Amino acid sequence: MGDANEVMNMLLQNQIEGGLPDDDPQTTYLITAWARICKILGKQFEQYLPLVMGPVMRTAQMKPEVALLDNDEVQDIEDDVDWSFINLGEQQNFAIRTAGMEDKASACEMLVCYARELKEGFAEYSEESIESLGPNCLSEESMKQILEIITKYMVEHFERADKRSLARHEEDYDDGVEEALAEEDDTDIYLLSKVADIIHALFLTNKVNFLPFFDQVSMHFIKLLDASRT
Repeated sequence: MGDANEVMNMLLQNQIEGGLPDDDPQTTYLITAWARICKILGKQFEQYLPLVMGPVMRTAQMKPEVALLDNDEVQDIEDDVDWSFINLGEQQNFAIRTAGMEDKASACEMLVCYARELKEGFAEYSEESIESLGPNCLSEESMKQILEIITKYMVEHFERADKRSLARHEEDYDDGVEEALAEEDDTDIYLLSKVADIIHALFLTNKVNFLPFFDQVSMHFIKLLDASRT
């Protein structure tokens, strides 16, 4: 563990001091190395997320450069290995710059790795990650796992809320107890906001296709609207 932390700090120092651009080949190697270290450190890697997520997200969000070229223009760059061409007929060709697409794919895989290894520790970045990966970024099995996690947190939220409600009616209830309960309220509100962010991102990327999945957890959100729980 200690060696992994030391290596991680060295990699971060190299990335920060070197001012590496996102399309630098070294950035790709760093992103891959960070994911491997994440698997070693597990939850301890959470401390590095604010430093690594910037380059990873920017690489994951890269959009390919495309162009519509005539045959003469294609001849000028057809030897460039960074470009691929599709002949559309009538002297027209669709060109796409494929350089960087492997980096984008790797960065997307790293986001999945962080989410899998860090679980709730990755919650703060989940919405942006889902939006970056786009529609159909989650397999049916992955979607099932997300719904199971949401259900787990919602059930635990209601259990904690019920316990706090009972505690507020106990004989030993006082200002000190209320202060502790209020802190728990704030923690639960934060967790609920992250769950809401995830649901929002899933609707934003999958639109109506997410409705059948949302139906499986909608009862928890309906329960939140119950006036008796306020």
